[in-house]
Amino acid sequence: ILQIINDRYGFKRLYYWHGRDKFVFASEYKAICWFPDFTKKIDEFAFANLMSYGYVLEDRTLFEDIKLLPPASILTAQSNNLTISKYWDYSFYEEGELRLSEDEYIDAFAEKLTRAVEKRVKGIDRLALTLSGGLDSRTMAAVLYRLNMSDCVKAFSFGSGHCYDVRFGEKIAKKLGFQFESTEIQPDFIYKHAREFQYLSEGMRSCDWAWQIDYQRSAFLKDNMHTVLSGFLGDALCAPRGSWTCLINVHDDETAIRRTYNVHVDSFSDDELKHYLNYNIFKNVKDYNFEIIKKTYLNAPTTNIFNKARYVNLHQRQRRSTYGFVDYSEFYVNRISPFIYNEFVDFILHVPTNLKVNQSLYKKMLIKHFPEVVKIGYSETGIPIKPSTWQEGMHWRKERYKKLLLKIGITTRSYHNDYIETGKALRTGSRQFMLDIFSKSHILNEFFNPQEFNNLVSDFLQKGSVGYERVCFPMTFLLWADIFVNKNNVQDTR
Repeated sequence: ILQIINDRYGFKRLYYWHGRDKFVFASEYKAICWFPDFTKKIDEFAFANLMSYGYVLEDRTLFEDIKLLPPASILTAQSNNLTISKYWDYSFYEEGELRLSEDEYIDAFAEKLTRAVEKRVKGIDRLALTLSGGLDSRTMAAVLYRLNMSDCVKAFSFGSGHCYDVRFGEKIAKKLGFQFESTEIQPDFIYKHAREFQYLSEGMRSCDWAWQIDYQRSAFLKDNMHTVLSGFLGDALCAPRGSWTCLINVHDDETAIRRTYNVHVDSFSDDELKHYLNYNIFKNVKDYNFEIIKKTYLNAPTTNIFNKARYVNLHQRQRRSTYGFVDYSEFYVNRISPFIYNEFVDFILHVPTNLKVNQSLYKKMLIKHFPEVVKIGYSETGIPIKPSTWQEGMHWRKERYKKLLLKIGITTRSYHNDYIETGKALRTGSRQFMLDIFSKSHILNEFFNPQEFNNLVSDFLQKGSVGYERVCFPMTFLLWADIFVNKNNVQDTR
């Protein structure tokens, strides 16, 4: 008997293949797919996930026969039988439970998170901190400052100099006395790093994140920084934005499911896929992307609509996509994530949802316990977390007249938030790389409608009329196939 037990969130990946006469498991599926008798059959449903979301959902991989162990699972293999049982699941605050006052929740929020950071950084004398203008990284920075660690911390921001993340990240670092360095992401980052990124991520994440491979690796290691503090999972736990904002004043599951699905789709909806996929592929995967979101939502162990949507986020996007940023960076640096400290997770999920809508509790906690960082701009709004009256007034007017300002050429928040500029990269510095993948792929016609797909690419390059995801996600799939399915490519691409 062989038993395998993974972590309760499923963040540490463990893949397995249950063949006719063998059971193989590994932390990377590239250790499995090169077996001589492995068929390398592509999973059409995982392909549909990638086209819509930019990552793969549930326990699927892009190979039909390789699965990912679900979170909080015990896998038992005996003879030719395989069973999987669940030992834990998320739990949430429900109406009628014992409730603290808002001030008590605010104080507990700061105390439990500080304890989580302190435990993670104990004994570390050189620490890198990825710092942006968001809530999570500034909170980590403020906690480190309170722990008197300013001398051993160096903060890093990535993106163009105009973006809020770099501008506000630098201000936070200077305010707290941290060393600071920023790096601008160049338009050729996909051309330079996408192939290695796909090899490391195994097609589980769109290659618009390929910039992380070189930029973060070189930034951290040149300064001998082997440990990086990450704010991973903070937003999903403490301040759900898109997946909650769309549910305000929603009281029925049907509407909530549809809006939750719309929030998660990052490119082609299920209806749009019929125009761009091969007809036979589309027949098989029709409506699958929506049905997975619906099933996860309905399986949530809660009656609260907001928490059902958060359960979808935790089980799908956070586990399958966002944690990948942590997962494949561990090839060259150790990342620590205080927000996934069990005690903190259990606490924050049992805070009543009405205290967290619009990030209310999070911001109040920062204002009360970490005032050093609340007067510096926040990336989502461009104004401080605790703004002055005139800043609030200017922000309100800018939002109200945003469309008019764009028409007369005045830049608004979207410009300042575009720290990667992937569309520009694909049209300029990585253009030929993308076109070569599309023209030389041996399976493009097998999965796509070539005429509609070519029109899509042409519109993107010539008119800029479609989002970059609609060419980046297909490119991710075709590049993955060239690395892992093409029989001529069996060597390590690093």
